[in-house]
Amino acid sequence: ARPVEQAGSRPLAFINGKSIGSTLESWPLEQVVKCLVFYSAADDAELLQVQDEKILELYDACCQSGHELLLEIIPPAEALPPGVSIKLSVEHIYDLGIRPDWWKLPALSAQEAAAVTDIIKQRSPHCRGIVVLGKDTPLDELLDSFKDMAAIDLVKGFAVGRTIFSDAAKDWLAGESSDEALLAMVSARYRQVCEAWMTARAQ
Repeated sequence: ARPVEQAGSRPLAFINGKSIGSTLESWPLEQVVKCLVFYSAADDAELLQVQDEKILELYDACCQSGHELLLEIIPPAEALPPGVSIKLSVEHIYDLGIRPDWWKLPALSAQEAAAVTDIIKQRSPHCRGIVVLGKDTPLDELLDSFKDMAAIDLVKGFAVGRTIFSDAAKDWLAGESSDEALLAMVSARYRQVCEAWMTARAQ
């Protein structure tokens, strides 16, 4: 998937500073459009409206161009009010008439993962699936979360790059490890994550 958002933007802004429809005109159709939004249904009304308008603009552009859309939802850094969850954000986006081909979501509890999956199946039965994001989650915590997420048929895999390479990269950039040590650590972590996922899938 290829990103279209300006990194860290909130409200959402697109790369290149031009209409997203114009941007997608030059993209091959096999490239999935990936958009990360720092988003919560509990955002104040003005911010939520701006975010919703940008996601709608993107969805309409993808419908016109024929590209698949992967929508990545990350709750904002500030604490969410009690009772507010990823589930409410997913419901709100469907209420707007937006049906992403893919969702990229944080690891969820078994209860919330089941609730989100039920909503997706009801509102968008042709959705291609969910990808679990890492958010630089500590390795042990991430692997533990796989136990719940891997059991859900709609969850197709994971994209957890920073959990795999960030510690090794910090050491390497600080001059505290060699190229060989970097490659060995990244390879070992990638293998560990893959094995944990496959084990969780098999249970």
